[in-house]
Amino acid sequence: MEMEPKDYLDAIFDNMGALIANGTYESTLILAYPYCPTGNYDSDFLFYLFSMGNRAKLWAAGDEPPDSDRYTIYRGISGTGSPRGLSWTLSLCQACWFAARGENSVVCMAHIRKADVFCYLNSRRNEREFVCRPVTSNRLDLSIAEIVGLAESKLYLLMESGLDYDDADDYRDEFYTEGRDSRRVRIFKHEAPPGHFARTYRAIPSPARI
Repeated sequence: MEMEPKDYLDAIFDNMGALIANGTYESTLILAYPYCPTGNYDSDFLFYLFSMGNRAKLWAAGDEPPDSDRYTIYRGISGTGSPRGLSWTLSLCQACWFAARGENSVVCMAHIRKADVFCYLNSRRNEREFVCRPVTSNRLDLSIAEIVGLAESKLYLLMESGLDYDDADDYRDEFYTEGRDSRRVRIFKHEAPPGHFARTYRAIPSPARI
């Protein structure tokens, strides 16, 4: 019977000793993590899984990040999501995409040292993801219209980038069907003046990068 992605992390936890003993714990965790519904797990459990790995092996199993010792990162949350989660991104637009999928949308910003990051993941969906837990973070003062607009710009970049995958369509479908309400779609399509979101993006007081 084939294992479902939602069960990957539980299986890794149950077999942690054997995976560590044969030297495949870190690579298995990195391979499984992007496919798991991490919102279904307590962030302390996820932190424990990564803390049990060898930091050098976790970095080696992930992708190569932009060359820097410090990063400004973002996390988009909605509903009961927590800023203590481990999935952060270099992309403000990407964080807004995650925030805009549900109610009570919030985007947080933090600064992190490379030495405090478990790994960098970018090869699956170009999400520029850092797995880490910043000590502190700040909530960005963004309206729902601004969050939705920045999320839309992420979709635009995906669909216009020419990358050879179907994730642009997946993102678009998920964005418009998961947790979308008519008020938010109306805000983006009708209520914002032309150029509003471009000006908003440039006004963010941080080295925000798409």
